[in-house]
Amino acid sequence: MVGSSGDFSVSTTSDGGTATLTIAGELDMMTAPGVRAELIDAIDNFEHVVVDIGALDVVDSAGLATLLAARKRADAADRRLELIRPTPSFKKVAEIAGMAESLDVGAG
Repeated sequence: MVGSSGDFSVSTTSDGGTATLTIAGELDMMTAPGVRAELIDAIDNFEHVVVDIGALDVVDSAGLATLLAARKRADAADRRLELIRPTPSFKKVAEIAGMAESLDVGAG
């Protein structure tokens, strides 16, 4: 477990060339910097990074920007970044922000 604060936690596990980050609670301007650091570390050290967002309750613009920056970093490093288990509310926020396609999550 990397960080936990109130209704937020992020943990990282690894298996071979894959790192899995599990983010739960609120990904917002207060928690985004810690998630960004974890994502950078994972992208720099693993070929495949899976980000499990199924337990996200809230995501704001800072959270979306953090995930988008991670996508760009992974693409530039020829690494694979995969968001899994997006909730309907996450998909809706990403769609409204115009980031659903960039983050590779469908609206719904």
